[in-house]
Amino acid sequence: MKKTIMILASVFMILAFLSNQAPAKKFPKGLKQLDFVDIGSEGDGGIHNLVGWGPIEPDPQDGFWGDIENGGINAGDCDVTSPDGKTRVVWAGNEPDSPFIVGRAASLVLTPVRGAGKKINMRVLDGQDVDGNGKLLNTFQVFVKNKHGHWILVYAFDPGPSAESRPEDGFCGGPEKLSDTAEEWRVHSIWLPVNEIRPGRPVEVMIQATGSAWELFDAYGQLAVDWVELVGPGSKNLPDPLYP
Repeated sequence: MKKTIMILASVFMILAFLSNQAPAKKFPKGLKQLDFVDIGSEGDGGIHNLVGWGPIEPDPQDGFWGDIENGGINAGDCDVTSPDGKTRVVWAGNEPDSPFIVGRAASLVLTPVRGAGKKINMRVLDGQDVDGNGKLLNTFQVFVKNKHGHWILVYAFDPGPSAESRPEDGFCGGPEKLSDTAEEWRVHSIWLPVNEIRPGRPVEVMIQATGSAWELFDAYGQLAVDWVELVGPGSKNLPDPLYP
């Protein structure tokens, strides 16, 4: 009997201790969309501080643009679409061949509605790959500004002159393409260096076209982007990412 009383007393002490502890922190089960930029929307220019982008297409130049007016032709398994059938290029046809914002680069700012961003998804047109001389066209790099105010490289895409040389990590659609002249939309997923940026603060992003200008560059520019989203842990009330 005495042994039973001692056991019950021990159980009550443990329960009393646990009841005084702070409740366990609930972590979100999945990633949520913390911010979204529709690059081809007029209204997003000021909200997300779009700098260095070309005009909204296909208004000035009535080109194909990967059939973006009908949502866009997806590469492989890239099951996403365009919110408004509009886009802008990073390197406009009237900009100089320089690596800066007035040139090959364009920037934007992503501000998480709450929490800290973990990765960036961006839908980019993988257009014509070669200009007849074997030169790469749709290569690009992505930079973010770190907590010290310096641009750091976080992603580089090199489609290569042939399907076999395409990297499979970092984007949807697989390594193959219909042809060198096909225009297909891909989503690139870029994990952020969380130790380099301030958690919960705006993320400054710069995209830089690195390929040689194609033969119709003056008219159309180069490296079209449809949308960019910031993804991270968030409450269930936030929207799901357009791309997981």
